[in-house]
Amino acid sequence: MKFLFAIALAAVASSTNYQIQTDSLNFSGLPAASTNYRTDDTLGEVGTGESSSVTYKIKAGYQQMLASSISISAPSDLTLTEINESAGGQSSGSVSWTVTTDNVGGYTLAIKSVTNPALKSGANSFADYTPSGAAPDYTWSIASDSVAEFGFSITGTDTVTRYLNNNVVCGAGIVTSSSNCWDGLSTTNRTVASRTTANTPSGTVTTVKFQAEIGTAATVVTGDYSASITATALAS
Repeated sequence: MKFLFAIALAAVASSTNYQIQTDSLNFSGLPAASTNYRTDDTLGEVGTGESSSVTYKIKAGYQQMLASSISISAPSDLTLTEINESAGGQSSGSVSWTVTTDNVGGYTLAIKSVTNPALKSGANSFADYTPSGAAPDYTWSIASDSVAEFGFSITGTDTVTRYLNNNVVCGAGIVTSSSNCWDGLSTTNRTVASRTTANTPSGTVTTVKFQAEIGTAATVVTGDYSASITATALAS
């Protein structure tokens, strides 16, 4: 008696202009679409589905490989130290988000404030930090001693070009530093980190340093000021 074993091989195929990221051996499958829906069918695969353990995860089958996942960590609330409103001064602190995705196209991370301006106490507020030009300020500097402002800077291996510097100006170079490239928050998303590849299983950390300053001649009402920040991670 003879036993015949069939061996199926599958691999990424590419040329100068194209790449097949995931391929499959099966006997049928077609995409179908209507005005509102789209479906991709695959027939003939065996042993498909998602399996995992404490250390590993496998997505077996063509359709499983097409489905990407993304996750973002939830940092604890940040509390800044008190600033004496009559003498002025600065207060700063940092929070970090870890984004993990198996998407081959990577991800983008954006932050925004829930309110405008971001840092408020009832009807009172700090102004959102305003850079002197189109790019973030290399060095933190409020508009004058008569104002109070609140802003942020970015560090991390996936930091976007806007928050990188060349030790002189921001928006250029490859340096990422929590003490440089200061920007103001907005109720519109500001992209702070991105990559074009997957980063499982460890993910990538992006740290946001927030800073508040009261000018020595500013009039600020005493109170508990807070800012609500939304971080959004999207697979590319």
